Amino acid sequence: NDVVKSPGLKHRHYAPRAKVVLISNFKFQISNPSAFIGLNMPEAEFDLKKICASAEEYAHELFAFFRECDRENIATVYCEIVPEKGIGSALMDRLKRAAE
Repeated sequence: NDVVKSPGLKHRHYAPRAKVVLISNFKFQISNPSAFIGLNMPEAEFDLKKICASAEEYAHELFAFFRECDRENIATVYCEIVPEKGIGSALMDRLKRAAE
């Protein structure tokens, strides 16, 4: 009864079907349908948008937002980069894994 485990599943994190793009500024060309999640209000128009009041809220809402993007058939999710301190370290780890 040998159990074979896939080597990639040990640290598998949920990622949406959409392409995840990490952004540090708001000078980028969006593709549609698209979504945005972050701390600051972008000027660009997105099909879905979630502005969080803090890094804690961002971390808490991230996977629910990804699932909503899947339900809405979003092609690209733009995720704002946050400083990697405190909960920002864990949040950025999740974002980087989703963007792989």
